[in-house]
Amino acid sequence: MKIERFISELLYRYQCVTVPGFGGFIAEIQSAVIDPEKGLCIPPKKTISFNVNLRHNDGLLASHIAKAEKISFDTALNLIRAEVAFVEDQLAAKQRVELRNIGTLEQTNFGAIRFEPANDVNYYTAAFGLSNIRIPQRYVEEIQNASAPVIESQPKVIELEQQSRSHFNAWKYASAAVLILGVSGFFGNQAYDTFVEEKTAEVRATVQQKVTQEIQKATFVIASPSETLSLPVSTPDFKYHVVAGAFRDQKNANAVLSDLKSRGFEARLLPKNRFGLTPVLFGSYTKYGEAKAALTHIHQTQTQDAWLLVE
Repeated sequence: MKIERFISELLYRYQCVTVPGFGGFIAEIQSAVIDPEKGLCIPPKKTISFNVNLRHNDGLLASHIAKAEKISFDTALNLIRAEVAFVEDQLAAKQRVELRNIGTLEQTNFGAIRFEPANDVNYYTAAFGLSNIRIPQRYVEEIQNASAPVIESQPKVIELEQQSRSHFNAWKYASAAVLILGVSGFFGNQAYDTFVEEKTAEVRATVQQKVTQEIQKATFVIASPSETLSLPVSTPDFKYHVVAGAFRDQKNANAVLSDLKSRGFEARLLPKNRFGLTPVLFGSYTKYGEAKAALTHIHQTQTQDAWLLVE
C-alpha cells in the first residue's frame, strides 16, 4: 500500500487518520503500565485500531499527500482510490495486507476486516527514547498484594535495580513514579481528597464576601483592590463531531440544520472548510467513545450517511 507511509506520518500527530472509502486508523494514548508476568514497566504509547465505519473523506490524508508529493488535491484523491481498490482486491482474495509500521489487514470468512496492529513503533512522541524497565520480582509481588487503603506518614519509595547507562534518565524517573503510584495509588486518594477539601475551604472563606463580578467570569476581588483571584472556567473541548453533511449552498445547510433541531438533535454548523463547504452536525462530543456511540445510534435510527469528523 503506497500511501501507508503517509498514514504513518499522520498517526504521530493526529488521533484519527481516515482513508476515504476504506476506513479509519485510530491512535489512542495508553498510559505507562506494569506487566507483572514479564516483570516490566512499559512506557506510555499510542495503540492503533481500525474502524471500517470511518470512510468519509475529511481531507486530512489527501491534503497531506498533495503537499508531500507536490500534486493537486484531486490527484491525491485518485491515488487513494487506486490504493483502496488494490487493497480491497487483495482482501477479497483472502490475502493478508501488510501496512508497514501500522499493522496487517485480512478479511474473515464473514466478510469483516480484521486488523492486527504492529507493536514495533510507538506513535506517542512524548515517549520517544523511553524503553521497558525491568522490575525486581519482589516489588512486582508487593504491588500485586497491595489491597488495603493505608495512609502512610512518609511516602514509600521503591528503588529500581540499576540498569544500563544507555537507558533514558527521564524514563527512569517516570518508571519509578509509575511504581510509586502503583503501590501508593491505592491509598493516596483519601489524602488527596482531604487536601483538596482544605484548600477549597480556604479559598471559599477568603472570597465568599468579596464577589463583585459574575460567577461566569470567575473573577473574585479580595479585600485590597490590588489583589484579584482569578479562577479559570474550563471550556469543554468538543473535537469529535457527527456530521450529517457538508453543503456549498448556505441555504441548504440552514435547512438541514433546522430539520435536525426539529428532530431533537443539538445540531449546529461548523465554519466553512478549505473546500468552501459548511458542515452540518448532529452533535459534538468531548470523547471519542461518546461520538462513536452516537454515530452508531444515528446509523441505526436516522441515516447511514452520517460520519465522524475528528478535529
